[in-house]
Amino acid sequence: MLARNLVSGDSYLDKFSINQYPVNDAQVRTLMNKLTLGPVKDWSGNGTARLTIKKKSGEVKYFDTHGGVRNATPDNYLHRMTDEDVTAKFKRAATYRKVSETQQAEALAQWWDLSKVRDIAIPMRTLASFGQPEKL
Repeated sequence: MLARNLVSGDSYLDKFSINQYPVNDAQVRTLMNKLTLGPVKDWSGNGTARLTIKKKSGEVKYFDTHGGVRNATPDNYLHRMTDEDVTAKFKRAATYRKVSETQQAEALAQWWDLSKVRDIAIPMRTLASFGQPEKL
């Protein structure tokens, strides 16, 4: 995951296609062979990590997760999503699944204001055929 994120900028659903598996992606595989991962002594919590980069020049840089918190608690890594965050996440997933703009707008309008919906089956039906999913 780290190598994929460093090469691609993030890891979304499209990064898990067979042609992007490390065995099929020379750039990711090369970077993976340069990475060593392991626990950091005396650190605990979900996601505590240090990324250490050693350049050929000898320069070393450290990047710590959670702003350097060594014993992370949920307050360090659990953040409530805003309505805008949820909408952006929905649109990204919908676009990936090839959901039309019209269906996206209809679904968002319904789900963001369920008080105006007379029957919950209506917004559920809007998402029943969610885009054009690829076969598993």
